[in-house]
Amino acid sequence: MIDNTFLDNTQKSILPHLKITELLVASALAKETGKKCNVEIIAMPDLGLANNSIRMCGGFFTGMFMHWDADIPFVPVDATVNSCGVSVFSLKEGISFQEFISRINTAKEKIGQLGYNWNFERGNHFISLCRNELNQYFIVMHASADEYKKSVPGRSLYPIPNVWYYDDIKVITTKNSERYLRYLVGDPAKKFTSIAIDLERINKERMHSVATIIARELIKEEVCYIPHYGMPTESSIAIGCSWKTDKSVLLSLPGKDVFIIERGDKSLDRWLTPHGFGAEIISPSIFYKNGKLYINGSQILYDNDVDLLKEKAIRHVRSDNRQIEDYINRILQKVNARVISKLHPIMMINKDGYAVYKE
Repeated sequence: MIDNTFLDNTQKSILPHLKITELLVASALAKETGKKCNVEIIAMPDLGLANNSIRMCGGFFTGMFMHWDADIPFVPVDATVNSCGVSVFSLKEGISFQEFISRINTAKEKIGQLGYNWNFERGNHFISLCRNELNQYFIVMHASADEYKKSVPGRSLYPIPNVWYYDDIKVITTKNSERYLRYLVGDPAKKFTSIAIDLERINKERMHSVATIIARELIKEEVCYIPHYGMPTESSIAIGCSWKTDKSVLLSLPGKDVFIIERGDKSLDRWLTPHGFGAEIISPSIFYKNGKLYINGSQILYDNDVDLLKEKAIRHVRSDNRQIEDYINRILQKVNARVISKLHPIMMINKDGYAVYKE
């Protein structure tokens, strides 16, 4: 395992569990192939709690990258693979707050006609109108291909009862049965990875469609689409980190700047960057017992159990601008990156509703 974290208390609590996940994946591959296979988890600077209970119960957390070397189709299903990313579009001009609300309401009405779920007001997803230092306007969007979690028959990827591959799931456990790993091999894994890899394209098109409904005649160009969740290849999974080698997007906090970044050393074959600050919890106690996950004394069974955890929050949510800037600089140094554009939110819609920010 490669540790690129800052070793805060939450990360110190998670890292031993990621090591066990790495060992379980290696054991599953050895069992299925009859030989030793290399497995590596890279823990990112924003390693933290996930909003997804299935993911954490299976030993996966947000802010990590995993790849393996095997000659068979294989995928660990509790990584809850989907595709999530950030799209940035430049605009010809800005709009008023009332116009922003009107255009969002139109998008909410029309998105279902395209076969999409409206999920920009869930989790850490959002739509924001931003402006850069040159007084140019942008729409920034963060969301996932929500339909492919549980809704699309024969192509949904979340490991829940009645999903198309449920009867093909295999399970391996640690010797003490405290931890488990659920996975697919063979044809089901091959179909799974094919869908998962294609979701990068699907989510990019999804974001473009929604942006077109909202901004319509105002769109100048698509600046970038940066995925930070999915399967970059048939033998790798990214959970909350980008793998694109040209540029990336670093999110911070609601109402704070969004950073478009590029790598410093362009000779590197692989460049991984965090998608934000990650979620921490005060005085963390994270452990598994009899295959069940407990965080600060609470058993985690459902996503709502994660939401109800006391003192869980995005890192630096209570920090001042100077502390946030220092933290961003630490991240940039850690991942060999530099800022090429800084976008300041003017207005936004997210899980907390609408907001207007000081320009």
